[in-house]
Amino acid sequence: MTLQQPALAALAASLLAALVAPAAALAQAPIAVVGPQTGPLAAFGAMLATGAGRAAEAINARGGIRGEPVEILVRDDVGDPARARTVAGALVAEVPDLVAVIGHVTAGPSLEAAPIYAQAGVPMITPAVGEPRLTDGAAWNVLRLAPSDSAQGRLAARHIAARDPNARVAIVHDKSGFGKGVADIARAALDAAGIVDVFYEGLDAAEPNYRGLAGRVAAAEPGFVYFGGLAPEAAILLRDLRAAGSRAVLVATDAIVAPVFAELDPAIAGGTLMTASADTADNPAATTIAGAILAEATAAGAAGEAEASGPTAAPASVVPILAQEDVIETLHPMALRAYAAVEAIAAAANAVGPSDGEAIAARLREAPVDTALGPVQFDAAGEVVLELLAVHEWRPGPLGRLDHLGNVVETGR
Repeated sequence: MTLQQPALAALAASLLAALVAPAAALAQAPIAVVGPQTGPLAAFGAMLATGAGRAAEAINARGGIRGEPVEILVRDDVGDPARARTVAGALVAEVPDLVAVIGHVTAGPSLEAAPIYAQAGVPMITPAVGEPRLTDGAAWNVLRLAPSDSAQGRLAARHIAARDPNARVAIVHDKSGFGKGVADIARAALDAAGIVDVFYEGLDAAEPNYRGLAGRVAAAEPGFVYFGGLAPEAAILLRDLRAAGSRAVLVATDAIVAPVFAELDPAIAGGTLMTASADTADNPAATTIAGAILAEATAAGAAGEAEASGPTAAPASVVPILAQEDVIETLHPMALRAYAAVEAIAAAANAVGPSDGEAIAARLREAPVDTALGPVQFDAAGEVVLELLAVHEWRPGPLGRLDHLGNVVETGR
C-alpha cells in the first residue's frame, strides 16, 4: 500500500507540527524563585514569588528575554538548609536551561544552595538575605540586592549614639542566625561608640507573650531596645514592654515590615526606628508598582477597606497601609527587590544571552542595568553598589495607622 502525495503531505505536516509544538512550548527563559512557600516564613516566600511574577509580566509585555517569555518557577525550601540543598539539586537537574535563581529568604538555605547553583552555572540574586558570610567568599554567582546585616547594625548603632552619647541600650534577639547576628553587629558598633548595653538576652520565637523578659528589660531602664528578629516577635515584645512600663524606643531592621507590626496601636509602636533601604521608600516607580497592585486588589473586591477609604486620593506614602494584609505583604521591600532582581537578570541576559550564567553575573558587576526601582549594579563581592540605607521612623499616617514610608530621619551606609 502506498500513500498518495496529498496524504504524504498531510502526514509530513502533522509530524512537523508534533515536533515544533513541544519546542515552541519549551522556548522560554526560566527563572526560579526559591524560598519558604510553607511553614512559619511562608509569607516572605510569597513576597518573592509575587514580586518576581509581576516583573515577569512586565518583561514579557516588552518582548521577554531575546524574544523568549520569562517563566517563573516557584520552589519551596521551607526555610530549611537541608531542604534547600535538595531543592537546589533537583532544580538544576530538572531545568538545565535555568537562567537564574531569585532567593533564598534566609541565610542557612542560601549558604547551602549557592554552591550548587554555581557548579551548574546559574547566578543567584537574593533580595532578602543580609548575612555577611554570603558574599565574604566572593563567589562568582552570588549577588545581594538586600542591605547587609552588617550595614544595618552599624547604622542603627550610629544613630542611637548620635541621639544620645550616654544612651542605655538593651539588646534582644530571636536566637536565629539572622537575629542574633545583626544584634551582635549592633552591639559591637555600640561598644565601639562607647555605649555598653545594659541588657542582652535571647527570646524563643513563636511564644504567646514575653512578659517575663519584658519585665527584666524594663528593670534595666533602657532608653532604646535593639531587636534582632522578625515582626511577630517584635510586636509581642513591644506590647509587653509597654505593659511593663517601659517607654524605650524599639530599634530594628526591615524584618519588622509586616501587617502584624503596622497594625499595632500608634501609642505602643509609634516612634519605632527601623533601618531599611532608602530608595524604595520614596521611589516613584515603587509607588507606581504599589498603586497598580492596590488598584487590582480593589477592582477584584479584595481591598474593601482600602476602597472605602478612597486610596486614589491618599498620599503615596500610605499606599501600603490602605490595603488588605495580602496586599500590604505584596508591597514589602522584599517583594519590590524581587521585582528589581528579575528585571536586572533580564536586562543582563538580553545583553549577553540567557544561556551563559557567568556572563550574566559578570555583566551585572560591570555596568548598571535599569530596573523599575532604579539602576542596579554589583561590586566584585556581589554587594549592590550605592545601596543607600536609611533610618525610618514608624508614625501614625493620615488614617491613624502606623506607616514608615517617607519617614526617613537619617541616611547612611
